[in-house]
Amino acid sequence: MNKKNLIKKIEEEFPQIKFKNVKQVTCGLDHVVLILDNKYVFRFPKNDYYKKKIKVEMRLLSELQKKTSKIPDYKFIPIDQSFGGYPIIDGKPLSTKKFNEFTNQQKTQLANELADFLTALHKIPISKAKKIGLKFEWSHQDELKQYKERRKHIKKVLNPEEMRFVDNLMKKYVSLNLPKNSLVHHDLSEDHILAKNNKLSGIIDFGDSSLNDPAVDFAWFWEWGENFVQKVYRRYNGKKDKELLSRSQLYNIVMCLSWIYHGVVDKKKLWLNRAVKRIRKAMKE
Repeated sequence: MNKKNLIKKIEEEFPQIKFKNVKQVTCGLDHVVLILDNKYVFRFPKNDYYKKKIKVEMRLLSELQKKTSKIPDYKFIPIDQSFGGYPIIDGKPLSTKKFNEFTNQQKTQLANELADFLTALHKIPISKAKKIGLKFEWSHQDELKQYKERRKHIKKVLNPEEMRFVDNLMKKYVSLNLPKNSLVHHDLSEDHILAKNNKLSGIIDFGDSSLNDPAVDFAWFWEWGENFVQKVYRRYNGKKDKELLSRSQLYNIVMCLSWIYHGVVDKKKLWLNRAVKRIRKAMKE
């Protein structure tokens, strides 16, 4: 996807937008992202799967705007809906380093806002979610199949003992009994949680949203400690069950396998190092 061609598309579809500087974000795997004058974000799907998904994403966000704020508001959508743009949300990804600079009061406020967001998202009726175009995706069996395909790459960085650990982890993962599906973000990580002045400023990238276990949206929070997870859970008023947090903790470790794969194949060294460190920590827990 040539940057010049993408800029031309924006200019042709939205001549009312005047801009001078264009920054391309290269960290994403599924979309090419262009930022215009630090005012507008445009997302272009990289493959047919995400070309379909972005249409669903834009409909979802339109619905979610009625219930919550601090999410993308797609104001620039071409007739074919093949890409979209929205006014930039001011803030930077909330790294663990930055999170650790928050005061306890600021962490509590963040937990409350994330809990309220998840409550609003997870309470959208399944019937409405299906009308928007969302469906159940990424069953545990699908992920087990993917893991088997990726295992040869993961073996390159994990030793035999670590491989036995993650093999057993996947067996436990696929044996879980899942509750009724909810509409989930499905990729709620630090890259997609924005903060400014030690406050939540936005939640972005709903491209992987689907119907699934609500516990998946709690998985990343374990990176910020059990105390923070508990704060979010106490405030959360969505689809709770007694095993939600234990499943989310397992999901937190399982997601590291995807980071390792992309760390090896796509040379994402930061992802790789973090994931290997997390796996080794989990083995000691």
